[in-house]
Amino acid sequence: MKAKTITVFVLLAMLFYLISCEKTISDFEIEQHPPQIVLKGIFYKDSITTINLSSSVSVDESTAKIPFINDARVNLYENEVLLGQMKATGEGDYSLEHYPLAGANYRIEVKANGFDDIHAQMKMPAAFTLEEVTSQTLTDQLEPDCFGCTPYNAMQITLTPSATGGENYVFISSVFEDVFEINCILSQCVATTHPEYGYEYDSCYCIEADTFALNDISAYLRSKDARIDFIGAYNNDLWLAETNYESYGHELYFKINKDAADWPISIILNEYDIYKNEKQEVKVITGTCSEEA
Repeated sequence: MKAKTITVFVLLAMLFYLISCEKTISDFEIEQHPPQIVLKGIFYKDSITTINLSSSVSVDESTAKIPFINDARVNLYENEVLLGQMKATGEGDYSLEHYPLAGANYRIEVKANGFDDIHAQMKMPAAFTLEEVTSQTLTDQLEPDCFGCTPYNAMQITLTPSATGGENYVFISSVFEDVFEINCILSQCVATTHPEYGYEYDSCYCIEADTFALNDISAYLRSKDARIDFIGAYNNDLWLAETNYESYGHELYFKINKDAADWPISIILNEYDIYKNEKQEVKVITGTCSEEA
C-alpha cells in the first residue's frame, strides 16, 4: 500500500514540475539586419519577361502587407547583351516586352535606394521536340501491391525525342477535353475470374447512362520507370518512383542527357479515363524546365 502511495506522489510531483516550467517568452532580443532585396521570377518562352521585387523583413516584425519595391532600376541581359530596363507595373512587378529564347543565358541586375545591389542569372533550357509518338493497348493490367484490385485496360504511349543538345529536365502532362460525367441508370454485372489470383468477382458496366456534365481535366499518368519523379496524387507532394512501383500523377518529371540515351520512355493512361472523353482524344504535353524550376 505504501509503494502505491509513493508512486502516485512521484507522478503528481513530476506533473507539477512540467506544468510549472511552462513560460511564454516575449521580450527576447533578435539581432537586426538591414533589409535585403527579394527577387522572384519564372521565365516562360511564350510569356513576356516578368519578375517581382520585395524587401525582406525581420522575424519579429509585424506587418500585414508585403513590402514591395516599386522604384528600383532593373536591367535585363541576354547572352551578356543589355536588352533594356524593365518597367515597374505595380505590386513589385517589373516586365519587359521580350520573350525568352531557348538555350539563352539571362542576367538581371537590380539597384534600389536603401538596399545593396543584387544580381541573378540563369539559363533557359534548350529546345525540346518529339521525333516519334507511338501507342498500344495493354490489357488486364494490375495495380501494384494491391491484392484483390480489379484488372484494367490501358493505353501505353511511347515518346522518342530528337537530339536535345544538352542536359534537360523534361515534364509530361495530359489534358482531356470535353470529358463527361456519367450517371449510370441501368447496369449489368458479369461474374469474372481474376487472371492472376483466381478468385471470382463481379465486373459491372452501364447498359444505359446519362451525361450530366462536361469539363476539361488532367488524366492520371502512370509509369513503371524508376527514373521518373512525379507530382503525387495526394496534396501535390513530390514523390520519387521506385523500381517496382507504378508511379502516377498529373505531371511526370525526369532528367535526360544530351545524347538522349534515356529514351524512349513510356507512360500509361487508364482506359477508363479515355472512355470518359467524348472525343476519345488526349493531349500529351511535353516541355523542358531548368533544374531550379
